[in-house]
Amino acid sequence: MTQPPPSFEVNAFDAYRQAESVPSDTQAIYIQEGGKTKGGLFDTPGKHPKILRLQEIMIVSALLCFIHALIATFAGDAVKPLPGLPSLGPAYGIVLLVVSLAIYGLVYFTIQGGKRIGLTVGLVFAIIGAFVAILALIGSTVETKQFGFLTLYVPWFVVNVLWIRAAFDPEVKANLV
Repeated sequence: MTQPPPSFEVNAFDAYRQAESVPSDTQAIYIQEGGKTKGGLFDTPGKHPKILRLQEIMIVSALLCFIHALIATFAGDAVKPLPGLPSLGPAYGIVLLVVSLAIYGLVYFTIQGGKRIGLTVGLVFAIIGAFVAILALIGSTVETKQFGFLTLYVPWFVVNVLWIRAAFDPEVKANLV
């Protein structure tokens, strides 16, 4: 004949899974505030993914630019990425670092605010950055035969080209005013 079906009791795993369905304190506050965040550096709700990609590419470009500026400012004449340029000293290099940081910050936060002017300024400086990367690449490989800089300047050029390409995306332009 037939046997009765086995009875299953609530085990520890089921109790844990039921406890997981209750929102945490952070989730409860988020729900209570209507799902709005306070804003910040990486405020992603409601932001188009292509805008976020543009900002991510810009952060990588800024890091590579910063590394290039540090090398160009503090390295000796034997390892300068652009030989033949006059050495203006570390103070001038630090000023250029601060200016670069200010420009990257301006572009990042104007795009974060949804302004098209950030896209235009970023496009101009991405073209300049790609040009500087090519000059530094040629200067460091042809002039001084230092192939170690290839790992810096090839990615910097590629990142700037990716930023230029992403800036011309119609969806990016449509989401900025």
